[in-house]
Amino acid sequence: MSHRYKADRHSRVRLAVPIATELDFEGDDAMRDAFDVAVARAGEHADSITPITISPLLESGELLYQGPWVAERLAELEGFLAAHADDILPITRQVIEAGRQFDAVATFRAWHRLKELQRWTDQLWQHTQLLIMPTVPTTFTVEEIAMEPVRRNTVLGRYTQFVNLLDLAALTVPARRTADGRPASVTLIGPAFSEPLLLSVGIRLTIGWSTP
Repeated sequence: MSHRYKADRHSRVRLAVPIATELDFEGDDAMRDAFDVAVARAGEHADSITPITISPLLESGELLYQGPWVAERLAELEGFLAAHADDILPITRQVIEAGRQFDAVATFRAWHRLKELQRWTDQLWQHTQLLIMPTVPTTFTVEEIAMEPVRRNTVLGRYTQFVNLLDLAALTVPARRTADGRPASVTLIGPAFSEPLLLSVGIRLTIGWSTP
């Protein structure tokens, strides 16, 4: 493991934060306020704070469920889908079988685009060490999820699912509750193998949180 990512509990970091206008909290002002409080708290442990565009990260996240990586899931599960048709939730089947729409050309195009996005992300870590993101932009009830499962689960994964394809490390930690009493959290994101730094900062962020 590189010494670059080692940290003790007193170390300060170069922190990246999303440009505020690029964050969409689905109209949930209480969740936006909770994130702003967490960013301010994180800033107390930072040597520098750099606002960054997150559009390349969001594009990477979209590839995971709207690109040919869905076909990878289909390749692994196609036999099970055929043999256990009645054992799978219809919405789950719908998501997996969407992989049939991607051909080899689409797959290579997406792969090349992912490599471009990975290079952009590699450059990000040249001038910053950690990125702080909302874990979710808002919350839904079980009933609300059932009404629109794909769209609302996509919303919930908006600010974290890019970690997968970009091969990043991430740690979700609790933040102060929203003004209306809901739990809130932030996700600290760094390069692969940056877990010691994530843990160091995450512990400091969680100490002393109390409900409003």
